[in-house]
Amino acid sequence: MRLSDVLSRPVRDTSGRRIGRVRDVLAEASGPNPRVTALVTDGGRVPWAAVASLSRDGATVSAEPRGGGPAGELGLRRDVLDHQLLDPDGRHVTRVGDVHLAPDAGGLHVAGIEVGPAPVVRRLGLRRVANRLPPRTIAWEQLDAEALRRHLLELGPGRRFGRLIRRRRAPA
Repeated sequence: MRLSDVLSRPVRDTSGRRIGRVRDVLAEASGPNPRVTALVTDGGRVPWAAVASLSRDGATVSAEPRGGGPAGELGLRRDVLDHQLLDPDGRHVTRVGDVHLAPDAGGLHVAGIEVGPAPVVRRLGLRRVANRLPPRTIAWEQLDAEALRRHLLELGPGRRFGRLIRRRRAPA
C-alpha cells in the first residue's frame, strides 16, 4: 500500500457516516520498520487501534477523531513525503515521491520510500503511464534514524544511493 493511495480518501465510522478525510498517517519516529500509530483526519487524530480498515477506498474507524497524541510521532505526509533525500555527506540526492506501508501482525509498518518519476506521475493521476515506469524503492531501514529525529531524511552512514534502489520491471 502506498501513502498517496490513502491520503484525501474518505473516513467513515462503522455505521457508514462520513466524518472526514485522511490528512496524514502517523508512525513511530524510530526503529527499522516504524509501526503506524494513528490517522490524522479533518477532525483530529484517530489511534490505529480504532481503525477497522484502511484501503484505497478510504478508512473505517470505530472512534471519533480527537486532538493530540504522543509526542515524537512522524507524520508521513508532513515529515517524509516530498522531502529531500540527502546522502551521508549532506548532498541532495532526490525527493521522496511516495511512502510504502506494509501489513504486519495487528497493523501496518513503514516499509520504505519510493523515488524517481513513477510516484510523481502516479500522483498526477496518470497511473497507466506510471505503471510503465520502473519503480525505484529504498527500504526504510536504509535511512538514518537519527537524521529523522532532526527532521532530515538521510541515507545511513556508508550508504550510496545507486546501490540501495531496488528496481523492478513493470508488468507487461
